Amino acid sequence: MIVEPVQGEGGARALSGEWLLRLRALTRQHGVLLIHDEVQSGMGRTGRLFAHQWFDGAAPDIMALAKALGSGFPVGACLATAEAAKGMTPGVHGTTFGGNPLAMAVGIAAFDTIANEETLAHARAASADFFERLEALRTRFPDVIAEVRGKGLLTGLKMIPNNREFMGIARDHGILVAGGGENCVRLLPSLLISRRRSPRRSPGWKRPASRRAGTWRRRRERADIDLPGDGRDHLDRRTSVAERVAIARAYADVLTAETTMH
Repeated sequence: MIVEPVQGEGGARALSGEWLLRLRALTRQHGVLLIHDEVQSGMGRTGRLFAHQWFDGAAPDIMALAKALGSGFPVGACLATAEAAKGMTPGVHGTTFGGNPLAMAVGIAAFDTIANEETLAHARAASADFFERLEALRTRFPDVIAEVRGKGLLTGLKMIPNNREFMGIARDHGILVAGGGENCVRLLPSLLISRRRSPRRSPGWKRPASRRAGTWRRRRERADIDLPGDGRDHLDRRTSVAERVAIARAYADVLTAETTMH
C-alpha cells in the first residue's frame, strides 16, 4: 500500500492522523507493507522532518525521499525497516547512479540543514502565518478561493476560477505557483523564507542560523581542503576517489547552503 501523507500534485490534501493510523493498523493486521511517498511532503516541508511524524505510530515500512533531499541537485533515497529490507540482498537490485559521491555529499549537507530543529521550527512558524493570511484572503474573496488546505509549507488553494488561468495571472505578477488536482494551486515557499520576503512578519518567526551562513569566501576557508578558483584544477586523472569525495563534500556544503537560502 503506497500513500502520500500529504498529497502534492493530487491537490495538497493532508491525510488525517486517524486515517494514517487506521491504515497502519490494517496493513500490520494483514501483513501488507506500508510505503510512504514523502518525495514532496518529506524533508521538513510540513514542519516535521517527515510528514508522518506528526502522528505517533504512523511510521511506514518503506519510505521514498527525493527533491529537497538534494535541494536542487538530483538525488533520491529509499529507506526501509530491517524487516522490509531483508529481501534486498546483494545482486537483487541494481542502480546506475546509486552512491554518486557528489549526490551523497549534497544530500548530507542538505539533510543536516533541514533536520536542524531551528529550521523546522521556522517552517512551522512560517506555515502558521501563511495559513492565517490565506484564510483571511479566502474570507475576503470567496468567489476566488474555495478552500485553503495542505500542511506546513505544502499549501494548497482550491480555486473557483480555472487554476491554470490563475497560475498565468500570478506569473504575470512575478509569482510562481504550482498546479494540482481538484483545481488546486500549490504554494511551496522556501523553508527558510526570510522576513524580508514575507508580506507580514509574525512574532514567532526567527531567522534560522542557516540563513546566517557565511559568504562563499568564509565557507571556503572553513572547508577541509583548499579550493582555489572553481575547483576544477583539483580534478585530474591523478585525483584519488577520496580526494574527489572531499572536494565534492566541500563544494556541496557551499552550494546547498547558498541554494537553500534562495
